[in-house]
Amino acid sequence: KIWQQGDFPFYFVQITPNTYDGRLPLLLEAQNASMSIPNTGMAASTDTCNASDNFGGGHPANKQEIGRRLALWALAKDYGQKNLVYCGPQFKSLKADGKQLRVSFDPVGGGLVTRDQKAPDSFEIAGADGKFVEATAKIEGASVVIGSDQVAKPAAMRFAWKDLAQPNLMNKEGLPVSVFRTELGK
Repeated sequence: KIWQQGDFPFYFVQITPNTYDGRLPLLLEAQNASMSIPNTGMAASTDTCNASDNFGGGHPANKQEIGRRLALWALAKDYGQKNLVYCGPQFKSLKADGKQLRVSFDPVGGGLVTRDQKAPDSFEIAGADGKFVEATAKIEGASVVIGSDQVAKPAAMRFAWKDLAQPNLMNKEGLPVSVFRTELGK
């Protein structure tokens, strides 16, 4: 109001993986939710560090990539660059798919991939009992189908729900999926 500029854009960096006594996923979930505030954007950072440069309490060594991701938000939202992929895939919906769950994302940029060409990791599912177990995952278009032999009727899922999680799921532009959780019917 003082500068008579209206809503300023505010872009921020996601907290990188570190040991927070199991509480980091809650903070990352809150950061992700804050993007619902107009003119905000988050540069995901789970893939920009490694154990030697961050897990002891430091900051990721790859600050250039974080800066690039922040710049993508500004270029797309404030400088009018069209057709620019500026964020990683975002959770869209969750549906039951037999004994599995289908997690859909939008936008996905050029498509979902993993940075190591392996199956997507860091997915967990639970039944009505709320006991989460590791899930297998497979990319199918703009969705990931997840399941586990240990859960006959899955009802909830979470992604990268650990302090030190560095999930491999991203879009072809190299922008990762951020931490989230959900359940059927939400």
